[in-house]
Amino acid sequence: TSTSSTTTTSSRAGARAGARERLRGNRILLMLSKSYVLIGIVVLAIVLGAGGYWYFAIVRPQAIRQAYVKEYRRVSDIHHAGRIEEALTEYEELLKLSPTTRDATQVKFKISADLFARNKGDDRVRAVNMLKEILRDESVEPKQRAIAVTDLLDYYQGTQDERLARDLIFKGEPFEKFLKEAESLGYKKTIEYAMRRSY
Repeated sequence: TSTSSTTTTSSRAGARAGARERLRGNRILLMLSKSYVLIGIVVLAIVLGAGGYWYFAIVRPQAIRQAYVKEYRRVSDIHHAGRIEEALTEYEELLKLSPTTRDATQVKFKISADLFARNKGDDRVRAVNMLKEILRDESVEPKQRAIAVTDLLDYYQGTQDERLARDLIFKGEPFEKFLKEAESLGYKKTIEYAMRRSY
């Protein structure tokens, strides 16, 4: 009996030891499975983040740009066909869709030119003021601001309208100081002097 008791005790101890080993193995498997789940979540987050970045930073802006360029060309064709009324309406809508300041400024040049050409009511006042707004806007790149200056001076050269020059184009900064300078120096052709100084 003593031998059978010892055998029973040893088999119980062996069973307990086996159970402990299985439990330890299960814990290791549980820890490994948690690690794999965590790694999977991290990898999924990285993939989703990269995909989101790729879409929102590259794909979507390109699609918006392509659609905008297509629309800009369509409206420019209307403009070049001489359909000013229609072009003005379309350019006003296009201005709202402009994805960048540069694009918006380019559309403003077109609107200003069409307003000046149409010349109904206060069209020319609006055309000149639009270019002056471009000049004052420091977010507009310098090259486009320089184009606004030449367009304003071209408006005068195209019309030779001294009243337009004095009351609109050369009124206020940045041009009015050149008129005052011409007057203080005794020039008779103050507009021509102011134009030369503006360039």
